[in-house]
Amino acid sequence: MENKSINLKELLSKVLQLPIERIKGNIGAETCSQWDSISHIDIIARLEKELSEDIPTEEVGDLDSFISIKTFLENKGWKTY
Repeated sequence: MENKSINLKELLSKVLQLPIERIKGNIGAETCSQWDSISHIDIIARLEKELSEDIPTEEVGDLDSFISIKTFLENKGWKTY
């Protein structure tokens, strides 16, 4: 079985242009001014590239926080750090 992992904190840190230490469980669109609609699209596009698959449109809106993305990835069998 393939071991799939993604450095979610690093991905979000790069897109949001925040220190990696600020990427914690509660960070998301409602708590971070840098997480606007443009950065959200960038986050989704980078996730799709890492996953090598499209994220269903109906799920994109729900992936609006570190925790929701982490849960989504782990449910798909990815290890996040």
